[in-house]
Amino acid sequence: MQRGWTVVIVLFVARCALGYQYQTVTSVQGFLVGEQGWDYTAIGTLIGLYSLTGVFIALPAGMAGRRWGDGRMAAVGLALMAARGLLPELDTSWETLAAARIIAGTGGIFVTVLMTKMVGDWFAGGALVTAMAVLMNSWPVGVGIGLVAQGPLAEAWGWQAVFTTSGLWSAAGIALVLAVWRPAPQPSRTADASTPPRRPLSHRQVAACLLAGFTWTLYNSCFYDIFGFAAALLEARGATRIEAGATVSIVTWIYMISTPLGGALAQRLDRPNVVMVTSFALSALATASLPWTDAPLAALAIVAIFAGVPTGVVMSLPIQAVGPDGHNAAMGLYYTAHYIGLGTVPAVAGLARDLTSEPGAPMIVGAIATAPAIAMLAAFRAVARGARPAVAGT
Repeated sequence: MQRGWTVVIVLFVARCALGYQYQTVTSVQGFLVGEQGWDYTAIGTLIGLYSLTGVFIALPAGMAGRRWGDGRMAAVGLALMAARGLLPELDTSWETLAAARIIAGTGGIFVTVLMTKMVGDWFAGGALVTAMAVLMNSWPVGVGIGLVAQGPLAEAWGWQAVFTTSGLWSAAGIALVLAVWRPAPQPSRTADASTPPRRPLSHRQVAACLLAGFTWTLYNSCFYDIFGFAAALLEARGATRIEAGATVSIVTWIYMISTPLGGALAQRLDRPNVVMVTSFALSALATASLPWTDAPLAALAIVAIFAGVPTGVVMSLPIQAVGPDGHNAAMGLYYTAHYIGLGTVPAVAGLARDLTSEPGAPMIVGAIATAPAIAMLAAFRAVARGARPAVAGT
C-alpha cells in the first residue's frame, strides 16, 4: 500500500500539468480578445477543443494502456502535451492554437484515463475513494497555479510564454512517471491454464460506466465555467486581471482541502448518494449567484467546497461497476461521456456571453447544466445494481 501512495503522489505532480495547460487560454483571453480580436465564442471553443477529442479517444486510450502498458502510454500523452507548447511560438493564428489544443488535449486524454486507471489498480474500498480524491486534486491545483502565475507571466514575457511553460511542465512529468510507475500486484491475473479468459463488459456495465461519466461531467459544469469565465466576470465588476485571477484561484485551494475531506466524510457517513446529491445542488446554487452577489469570494468558496466533497465518490463509480479486468474499458467509457460535456459546455458558455453581452451568463449555463447530474446518478444506481453485485452505495 505504501508503494501505491508513492504512485499517487508522483501521478499527482505529473497530472498538475494537465490543469495548468487547460487554463492557458483562459489566463490569456484578455490578450486574445484585445490583440487578436477574437470573440468569447472563439475563446470558449478553444477551451472546449482541449477536451472534445476525448469523445473519440478516451476508450482507445484505455485499450492502448492495456495493450502497451499504462505507464508507457501515459508518458506518450505527456509527450503530446509537451509538444503543444511550441506551436503558438511559431504562429499565433486561431487555427494554430486550435490545432495545438487538439494535440495537447489528445495527450491529456491519455494522461487522465490511464492515470485514473493506474490508481484504481492500486486501491480498493474506502482507500480507493480517498486515493481518487487526491489524484483528482491535481487538475484544479494545476489550474490554480495557472490562475496565479500565467497572467503575470503573459504580461512580462508575452502570452505565448504561457503555452511554452505548460509544455515544459509536461516534459518533466514524463521523467517522473517513467521513473516511478510500476504496475500494481495482480496475482489473480497471472496467466495459466486455470485463469479464466477476460470477458468484455456487459451491456449493463457499459451503460453504467457511461452514466457515471455523464454524472461527473454534468456536476463539474460549474467548475468548467468558473475556471473559464469567472475571472472575466470579476474584471467586469472592477477587479484587475491579476486580482481576478488570484480570487478565482482560491477555488482550487479550497477544493484541494475539501476533496480528500469529502472522501473521508462519504466513507464515514456511508451515505454516498446523499453526499453527492446535496453537493451537486449547493454547488449549482452558489454558481448561479455569482453574477449578482456582493460576496463573490464567499460564493466561490461554497462552490469549491461542494464541488470537492463528492469527487472521490463519483470517480470511484465506474471502478465499482466492473471487475479488475474491466478497469481500462471502464475508465475509457467513463471519460468518453465526460469529454462530451467538457468539450461543449465552455463553447456554449462563451456563446451565451456573446449573445447576451452579460459577463455572468456563463455561470448560469454551468448551473443549469449541473441539474441533470442527479438524474444521471439515479440512472447509474439502477443500472449498476444489476451490472455487478459488488456495487456499493445503493
